[in-house]
Amino acid sequence: MSPTVLVSKLSMPRLANLVHRPRLVEQLDQAIEYPLVVVQSAAGFGKTHLIYDWLQHNNHHVCWLSLDAMNNVPSEFWRYICASIEGLHPNITAEAQALLSNSYIDDVSEVCDRLITALNQFTRHRLRPNHCVLVLEDLHHIDHETILSSLSRFIDHKPYWLQVVITSRALPALRLPYRLSQKQASVINAQDLNYTLEECQQVLIKELGQSIDETVIQDIYDKSHGWPAAVQLLGLSIRHTKLKPGSYNLNSEFLSEYLMEEIYSNLDPNTQVLLCIACLLPNFNKAALSFITQTQVSKSEYDAVLNSGLIRQEHEDTVSLHELFRQRLEQYLTENRPQDIQSWRKAALAWLVDAEQFEAAFILAIKMQYWARAAQILGDLFIHPSKIGHLDYLDFLLNHFTQAHIKALPKLGLFQSILYFSQFKKSLLHESLKQTQLCLNQLEDTLSQIHDPNQHADILFAAGIKNSLEFNELIQAMQILKDLVCLFDGKVDQLKCIDEVFQLSERHPMYSWWYYLQFVHAFMREDFPQAIALGKKTLKIARENNDALCCITTASWLSHGLYQHGDLKSAFEYCLDVQTWLAEINALNLPNITALYGALGFLYVETRDVENAWRMYEKVEASITPFSEPREVVFNQYHLKFRLLMCSQEFDAAQACIDDIVQFEKTHIHQYEHASYSAMPDVSILNALLQLKRNNVMPIIEWAMQYSEQQPMVAMKQNFEQFIRIIGLTLSGQDLSEEHQQLINTAQSSKHVSREISLSLFKCSYLYAQGEHQAAQEIFHKTVSRAYALGYRQLILDAGHVIISLLENISPTSNLVEIRETLLHKVEYAQPSTTTSSSATHSSLTKEAHRHAQQFSALTPRETEILEQVAQGKRNQDIAATLRITLPTVKRHIQNIYSKLDIHSRTEAALLFNAIKI
Repeated sequence: MSPTVLVSKLSMPRLANLVHRPRLVEQLDQAIEYPLVVVQSAAGFGKTHLIYDWLQHNNHHVCWLSLDAMNNVPSEFWRYICASIEGLHPNITAEAQALLSNSYIDDVSEVCDRLITALNQFTRHRLRPNHCVLVLEDLHHIDHETILSSLSRFIDHKPYWLQVVITSRALPALRLPYRLSQKQASVINAQDLNYTLEECQQVLIKELGQSIDETVIQDIYDKSHGWPAAVQLLGLSIRHTKLKPGSYNLNSEFLSEYLMEEIYSNLDPNTQVLLCIACLLPNFNKAALSFITQTQVSKSEYDAVLNSGLIRQEHEDTVSLHELFRQRLEQYLTENRPQDIQSWRKAALAWLVDAEQFEAAFILAIKMQYWARAAQILGDLFIHPSKIGHLDYLDFLLNHFTQAHIKALPKLGLFQSILYFSQFKKSLLHESLKQTQLCLNQLEDTLSQIHDPNQHADILFAAGIKNSLEFNELIQAMQILKDLVCLFDGKVDQLKCIDEVFQLSERHPMYSWWYYLQFVHAFMREDFPQAIALGKKTLKIARENNDALCCITTASWLSHGLYQHGDLKSAFEYCLDVQTWLAEINALNLPNITALYGALGFLYVETRDVENAWRMYEKVEASITPFSEPREVVFNQYHLKFRLLMCSQEFDAAQACIDDIVQFEKTHIHQYEHASYSAMPDVSILNALLQLKRNNVMPIIEWAMQYSEQQPMVAMKQNFEQFIRIIGLTLSGQDLSEEHQQLINTAQSSKHVSREISLSLFKCSYLYAQGEHQAAQEIFHKTVSRAYALGYRQLILDAGHVIISLLENISPTSNLVEIRETLLHKVEYAQPSTTTSSSATHSSLTKEAHRHAQQFSALTPRETEILEQVAQGKRNQDIAATLRITLPTVKRHIQNIYSKLDIHSRTEAALLFNAIKI
C-alpha cells in the first residue's frame, strides 16, 4: 500500500494582495500553444504569483502539483502526477495507477506511456476542457535522471490541449535548447520577473494601503533592481516601522536579517513565539499552533500572525510562512533558543504524526536526528511490512539512515530485508536477516532482565518500536519472512512457522502469508487434501486483507494443486475469479502476476484451448520484470512454452526452447544452492520426453540408467522422477511392474489424480506392447473415461502412441466415441504407421542381442554378474558394495564387457542384456 497522497500538494495556493502583471500574463497567453512553459528564477521573484495571476485571468482547467524533495523518486513523482491529472476524469489515470500499484516498479516509462495513451484517448471525450494546464511547482527539487527523462517523454507525446507549466529555481534538464529552437517551449526568467517602476509603485501602494512619495518609490526600485521579494517585504517594513528612504539596505544576502530587525523584532512577544513555531512546519493552522503551545490560541492571536505580513501562501485550511523568512527564523531559534526549538520540534513532530502528515514528520525527525522516531514514522508511512509501497521509495527513505542506524533499529532492518528479498540480493538479504535477528534477540534479552513495564516502553521506544504489541508483531513478521526465505532456499528443516501457533488475528497483514507457508509445504509433500484446504483458506484471508501479492501467488499454486487433484473446474474458477478481482482493484501489473497467467496457460493447454493458452503465454512474456524470480520465469515462461510446442507437435521449436532454458538457467539459476527444492522437472527430463515423442527412446533410457538420488528433494519431484525412471527402464526391457504399482499406490494415497492416471495409461501402453491386448483395453477404457470426466484432455494424449492408436480404433458403437472425436479433432500426430515406439524398440534390440549372442557366451560368470548389475542402473560403487569387490575390479570387468560385446556405453550393455532376457 502506497503512502497517502497529500491533498495540499495538489491544491493551487490562494495568494492575497496580488498585483496584476499584464505584460507577463500576455506573454503567457502568447505561449498558449507551446507544449512547455518554464518560469525560472531564484527564490523571491514571484514565480508562483505570476502563474496564479495568469490563471486568475483565464478559464483554463488547472491540474496543480507542488513538488518537494520527497517526490524525487520515480514512482512517487508519477503517483502524484496521476493524482493531479485525475481531476480531469475519475478513470483517466486508472491504467497508469494500476502499474504504480506495483510495489516492485523499476522502470516508469510504461507508466508514462499509459498516461499519455489515456490522455490522447480523452481528447475526443465530451467532458474534455478546451485547454488544461498542468503546473509543476518547484521542479528544482527533482534531479532524478529517470524522472526527468520520463517527463521529457511525457511532454513530447502528450495531447495538444494539455500544456505543462513549470516553476523552478534552475532550468530543468528537459532538452530546453532543442525545444526553444523548435518553438516548442517558452522560458520566463528572473530578468522578465523583475518589477517595472510602475509595478513597484502598485505593490507599495497595495502593501501600505496609501499613496507613497515618488522619491521613495524610485529609491526602492533603484536599490532593489525590481526584485519582487525585496519590494514586497520592504513595503511591509515601511508599514510597520515608518522607515525613511535611504535608511535601509536591500542587498539580497542581508534581506532576511533586515526583516528580522525591522519586522519580527517589532511584533509583540506572543506573535513572535507563534511565528517561531510556525517556521518549523511546512504549513500550519490555528489548531497546530494550539497543539504545540499546549494552550488554546485565540482568534485574535492567530489573526496577529496572519497580519504580520510574513504569510505568503494560503492553502485550503492551512497557511505557511514566506520561505525567505522561515529559514532565517529557524536559524535564529537554533542559535538563540536551542531548548525551545527542541521542545517545539518534538511537539510539531507529534502534531504532524497525529495529522497523518507522515512525510513532513519523517523529514523533521531526520532533521532532528531523532532516528528511532523516524523509524516509527517509516512504519506509519507503509502501515506494515507486508504492505510495502514502492520499493524505490522505500530505498529512498532508508538511505536517510546510516547502516549503523539500520543495524540498531530492528524495524529498519526488517524493511531492508524485505527490500533485498524483493530484489533477489541474496547475500545482502541473509546478512540483513542475521543482523536484524541479532538486534531483536538483544532487545528481548534486555527486556527480560527488567520488570518495570514503564522501562519496557522506554526501551522499545528508543528502538523505534511503539509498544510491546508492535514488538511481538515485529518478531512474528520477521519469523514469517525468514521462513519465506527458507522455503525459497529449500531449507525446509528450518521452517518454524509451520509448527507454531501465532497470536495473530485474521486481519493481521502477515496472517495470510503464514497460511501460505503451510499451504506450500503441504503441496510439496503431495498431501493434496490438506494443501488444497490450506490454499483456499490462504486465498480467503488474502482477499479479505486486500493482499493482492499473496492472492496471486496462492491462486497459482492452488490451481496446480487442484489440477493434480483432478478438479480442473475449480482450478479454472479460482484463477479467473482472482484475475477478475485484480482487474477491479487495478492490480494486474504486480510482479508476480506472471504466476497467475502461467497457471491459466497450463490449464488451457490441458483443455486443448490452444488459442487462449498462447494468449496467456504472451501475457507471461509481457509481465516479466527485473524483479521476477528466476525459477518462476523458467516455469511460467519456458516450461509453458515447451508444453505448448509439444502439444502442437512443433518438436524443432521445442528443442530450441530447451536450449533457451539451459542458457537461462546457466545465467540465473546457478547461484541458488538449493535449486533442487522445486517441483519442476529437470531439463534433461524434458529433452528425454521430447525425444520419446520423436520415437527416440535412447535419451530416456540413458537418463533412467544413470538416475540416482544425489540429494534430498521434495516428494513431488522425487515421485515424478521415479515415474520417468520406470518408463526408461521399462523401455530398456526390464520388468518394473511392482515398482510401477507401488508408485500408483502412492499417487492414490496422496490423491495425486493426474499422476495416477498417467501411470495407469503407461501401464496400458506397456501391456499392449507385450501383446496383452485385452488387459490393456480394460485399463484403457476405465482410465480414459475417468480422465475425460475429470476434465483432462492433453494428459490423455501425452500418454503416447499406443493410447492414440487405441483412441483411433475405438468402435463406432462404443460409448467412448465422443471422447475419441473430441480428443483427436484437428490433431495430427507424427507416429509409426503399424507399430508402437516401445514394441519397435524391443524388436530392434532383440535382433541386436541375437547378433551379439556369441559375444555374450564369452563373458565370464563374474562379468555376467556385473552386466546384470549395470542393467539395473547401478553405479560402480553400488556394484562393488553388492558383489563385495573393489572399485578398480568393477571398472576392469566393465572394460572387458565393452570389449567382448563391441559396445561403448553402459546403456548399450543394459539394453542388450535386457533384450536377451526377453
